[in-house]
Amino acid sequence: MEISRLGGVSAGAAPVGIGKFIAEARRYPLIPMFILVVLLVFPAVTAQWLAPHDPYDVNPRERLTPPAWSGPQYLNVDGVSVEVRPAGSWKNILGTDKLGRDVLSRIMHGARYSLSISLLAILAGGVVGSGLGVLAGYFGGMLDHLVMRLVDIFITIPGLLFALVLAIVLGPSFSTIVLVVAVILWPRFARMSRAETLSMRSRDFVSRAKVSGCSDVRIMLRHIFPNVVNPLVVLVTLEVGHVILLEATLSFLGAGIPRPIPAWGLMVADGRDLIVGGNGWWVSLFPGLAILLVVLSMNLSGDWLRDKLDPKLRNR
Repeated sequence: MEISRLGGVSAGAAPVGIGKFIAEARRYPLIPMFILVVLLVFPAVTAQWLAPHDPYDVNPRERLTPPAWSGPQYLNVDGVSVEVRPAGSWKNILGTDKLGRDVLSRIMHGARYSLSISLLAILAGGVVGSGLGVLAGYFGGMLDHLVMRLVDIFITIPGLLFALVLAIVLGPSFSTIVLVVAVILWPRFARMSRAETLSMRSRDFVSRAKVSGCSDVRIMLRHIFPNVVNPLVVLVTLEVGHVILLEATLSFLGAGIPRPIPAWGLMVADGRDLIVGGNGWWVSLFPGLAILLVVLSMNLSGDWLRDKLDPKLRNR
């Protein structure tokens, strides 16, 4: 790091710590993409075969076993050292929770639920929102006003509060979470697709298509929608991290994936009372790190993809 003669840091000094990692990750997208594959895609696909243990297997004899690299913990009682916690074992690399379930296996299987919810919710919300946005932007008039007023209503409602109420009314389940997240996401896709459609419908190629006798459906599908795909792809990459974080939040609050399914938010909630005192810090730490790294990597990948797909940002 370069230091100026006045004792300050020069403007060209390189960032340090997490700032340096984020800067390098934005320049080299393979870093966040590699993290996504290692923490989300690969475990979700191979958990059934590569997970070292059954994520539902309860073993009270091995409850709260620390990670493999941790040593035993002793307590001095009347001058005598008493072992209160055994050393970690490579049988459970990331330790076990309060019921003796393997943390690593539960994280791997939890990735499957996070990825499935993200894909299904974004697919449902994206199809509905993009379709309504293109229709509203192309036809305008009363349809445009109706769709945009619905979008305004849903956007003004606090997303987390709405998700909590709907999840509690319908009951916590996998399908409920997909429905809740899709309802929250569709207005974002509708606004973006409408804005892009408004800028496209006045272009010369659309006018020529109308003069040549193309139907409205053909114009929307063949001429307008392909030009709307690029910003929607960027939005999808950004929303994956948002969906994973929202699902983890709902599961943490008890309104998401029901127990004993190994969801990341539930794992963080199960170990929150073990953090103080160091009795089981690993139960919440490792799934929390998985959520942090996946969400950060998705955001960085989305930023890079936006820069590549936008000609103005790419030239800059």
